[in-house]
Amino acid sequence: DFGHPDVKKIEAKQQALPYEYKSLRAELLPQLNAFVDYNNSSAAFILHRNWLTGGLHLSIPIFDGGVVESQMKQKKEEMSAADLLLKKTKEDIHLDIKRAYLRRDACFHKIPVAQKSVQEAEDNLRMSSEQYQEGLLSCDDLMNDETRLSQAKANYYRALYQWHMAESELQYAAGVIQPE
Repeated sequence: DFGHPDVKKIEAKQQALPYEYKSLRAELLPQLNAFVDYNNSSAAFILHRNWLTGGLHLSIPIFDGGVVESQMKQKKEEMSAADLLLKKTKEDIHLDIKRAYLRRDACFHKIPVAQKSVQEAEDNLRMSSEQYQEGLLSCDDLMNDETRLSQAKANYYRALYQWHMAESELQYAAGVIQPE
């Protein structure tokens, strides 16, 4: 069962089309209308001051140039097109959800790798700092390790960002959230 807004919109159109078709078909049928009218007058010169009129009006469509039949044919084609559109939309939604789920899953697995890289870069920087204090490393080597740590942290936050974006894309594909 789809709760996706795109599917709901197409299904609403599908539900309306048969009624539109029936409305067109009804234009080909004879129409019988009845009317009743009651009047009261206070004018002195009128013979009957109260009167009632009524009648029937029968309208039989004889020829419309094929307009209604053409419109009915068009409605049937619209119903078929709506069925195909619904099927295609559901397939597209399934594909979008699957694609977004796989992307989210891939992004999720990048996060622990990025965390491990940050830990290793922190350990390397700690060891480099100790070696630099003992005079075993140059300032350039220490700066390179600080740069690597900064890069590892940037990669970690990028991985988090990508995961959050992939999660949002999955929710959008599933119809949970809609753009404003």
